[in-house]
Amino acid sequence: RLDCSFFKPRDGAQTTALAELAKLDAKYVLLSAPVGSGKSHIAMAAAKGAGSAFIVRPQNILLDQYARDFPSVPMVKGRSHYACRWGGMNCEKASERFPEEHSKECRDYIPARNAFWRAPISVTNLHYAMFAHPPERAIEHRSLLVVDECHGVEPMLLDKSKAEVARRDCEALGIGFDGDAARLIRDYMLAAKRVRDEDGHFQAPEIRITWDDQRKRIHKTASKLAYVDLFDIQNPWHVDRLPDSIKFRPVFARKLAGRLLGLADRVLFMSATPGDPEHFFRNLGISDMSETAFVEVDSDFPKGKGIRVARGAPYVKTDNLDAILPTGVSVADTLAAMCGQVMRQLPHDKGVILCPSYGL
Repeated sequence: RLDCSFFKPRDGAQTTALAELAKLDAKYVLLSAPVGSGKSHIAMAAAKGAGSAFIVRPQNILLDQYARDFPSVPMVKGRSHYACRWGGMNCEKASERFPEEHSKECRDYIPARNAFWRAPISVTNLHYAMFAHPPERAIEHRSLLVVDECHGVEPMLLDKSKAEVARRDCEALGIGFDGDAARLIRDYMLAAKRVRDEDGHFQAPEIRITWDDQRKRIHKTASKLAYVDLFDIQNPWHVDRLPDSIKFRPVFARKLAGRLLGLADRVLFMSATPGDPEHFFRNLGISDMSETAFVEVDSDFPKGKGIRVARGAPYVKTDNLDAILPTGVSVADTLAAMCGQVMRQLPHDKGVILCPSYGL
């Protein structure tokens, strides 16, 4: 069911999408709705109707929209994104240097983390939802999982599943780099367990690591190798052996996607560009199409009303920003002036402002 009591749906794509979603009882629903249709409000209506929900967006930059639109709904990011007022550094570094003190004294990440896990509806990014460790009294399983901008989920899962083993790290751990890849994974993980976390010293005499960054990299690599199963025929891995490293990457995102899909009883995927629905579901390991549903709504932008009104917009690339933009004028000021020109000429219209480059 949907709960729209906190806002009035707009006529057009938003109303149509909500009406169509209200008819469905499928476990996995893919909603294709155009840019500007108000998918964040659709997500919140579904979350409130479900009673409990995780709302997940692939990237941190997109979380800020939810924080602005729904300030009462807890949102959390990774520890490195919080400037710790207690430790005088970001919360990730503070928790590594002072683990016990930071867990008790932190006024930034820890409160945000606790609020996220203990609220019935909360918002975070893809990585945090899948890999963060919940505190006590956490609500670890929800009725609904909403994955916004879901077209980016599969590539992000594939990227997060990659692991790279460096020759120099194998030599420091005292294990052989050349030879069978499966044996290398086993030996690497066993050796990494013998590394002491506290001070960088090592229990085994054959291990020789003298700097902290290498120790951290070895532990991070070992945690990723825990997901590598070269003998899984249904979820094959590609192995790329280079002179100084071996790279492992999954061919499909299905296995890691199971961890994401297991966060809730039902899942609502949303995107303006989801692609073919059947391929989308199968690439995430959802093979029973009877459990799926696809809803597509058209844009409510008036057709044929595209107007070119911003004059003199330059072609901007990352490496020519300084040369093209006027001296002493910031990129933000230039963008604001051009957007203002559009909005003054169309004060009562809904639309999308397109720029000629990502830099602009």
